[in-house]
Amino acid sequence: MTKCALYRVIHRETGRDYVGISVDYKRRWRVHKQRAARGDKSHFYSALRKYGPCSFDWKVIAWTSCFKGGCQLEKLARHLGLGHYNMTLGGEGTLGCPVNLGRKQTDETRAKLRACRAGVARPAEEVLRRAATNSRRYQQLIKQRATALHRLLLQHPYTRPELAALVGVSRSCIIRTLNKYPNVPC
Repeated sequence: MTKCALYRVIHRETGRDYVGISVDYKRRWRVHKQRAARGDKSHFYSALRKYGPCSFDWKVIAWTSCFKGGCQLEKLARHLGLGHYNMTLGGEGTLGCPVNLGRKQTDETRAKLRACRAGVARPAEEVLRRAATNSRRYQQLIKQRATALHRLLLQHPYTRPELAALVGVSRSCIIRTLNKYPNVPC
């Protein structure tokens, strides 16, 4: 039976990370480095070129017995906020579209955006409409995360601390998400 690894590559200085799945994770790391050196366009490959592969820590954070289970674990990891360098929601390879829904922006990025919008007047109705839209998107994201957690808990009897360690987030984050949506249909 083919085992599938969920791996996480973390930049030591910034803590930004990339998550992925592979049935041959050692070969996958070599391919990542080759594609970065070749000049392929992605956030992760740009970071590998900028900082160098030696400034990243590579580790396997979970094993599954099949590729489909690995896809589900990668989606869960992305829903829980891992994978700053990932350009897709996870589990579909590189065929998905870039999505930044729910992604936190750095203070530097926020400052640049604020500087670009300086002096641009926006009507109060537009500000209120955008705030309501962002709130709905945030609630949808939290519900998606809760659904993914519930599905994983149905398939595997993880305790909440084990689940937190598996996906690399705090136990309180897992508990808050599950408590907010205790009966999410899977």
